[in-house]
Parts: sequence; structure tokens; C-alpha cells
Amino acid sequence: MAEILLMKAAGALRPTDEDSLEWLSKLPKGKEVLVEAKRPRNARQHRLFFAALKLVHDALPDAARERYPTPEALRAALLIHLGYIAGSVVTKDGVIVHWPKSMAFHCMPQEEFGALMNGFFDWVSADVIPGVRQDDLRRELEEIVA
Repeated sequence: MAEILLMKAAGALRPTDEDSLEWLSKLPKGKEVLVEAKRPRNARQHRLFFAALKLVHDALPDAARERYPTPEALRAALLIHLGYIAGSVVTKDGVIVHWPKSMAFHCMPQEEFGALMNGFFDWVSADVIPGVRQDDLRRELEEIVA
């Protein structure tokens, strides 16, 4: 099995790098290939997300900082809030404890990650730092990442 990167151009999928071109050139003419298509994650958006976590965590009011003591705690709470739950247990006291799904590139496709980003901005402006405007937050992040 090979992983190759293709791009749609002129109504067909075309290789985007030398490795992909080499693999396709070795394929006999008329040979069928089963393809599992996935859009690769946007690395810039991934970096933007972690910059956003840090920015929001640094701006937390004291009461929220107790609830989210680290950017990682904020990330885990976001994932659980948005329903990205890998599993749950019930403690002997009857408390339900969830843990989040992985956000690793191979675990979360781009479409899902884009929805996560939008959910992050909604959650921050509604619950984490009420009153912060999403467009202001996004603009500040773009300046940081640029």
C-alpha cells in the first residue's frame, strides 16, 4: 500500500510531488487502483488552533483559570464540550468522567478539524470569556501567526 498526494486539476487527479509521480508511472496502463481519499490537515490551521488556546488561556479571568489551569486543560474541556469524547467512566461517587478524542493528524480529518475550530470560537465567546468578539479574536490570532 502506498500513500500518494494528488490534486484535482482539469477534471482529474494529478500527482503533486516526485514520489507520487513515480508511483503512478509504475502503474500499468489500464490497471485499477482502490483509493481511500482524505484531505490532508491544514498545518497552518493546526498551529493557529494551538496559538488560540494559548492566547485564550493567557486572557482567562481568575475564576476561569481555576477551571482551566493549563492550555491543555482548556483543550480537553473544549473537545469534551463539543462531543469529541473517546470514553467515559463513572467513579464510585457517581461522577461521570470523560476523556477527549485525539486531535492527531491521522485521527481527525480536515473537515472535522475545521468544525472544531469554529466550535472553539463559539465556545470561547459564549462560555469561556463571555463578551469577547470572535472576529477580534480571529484577527489577533492571524497577527500572531503571521
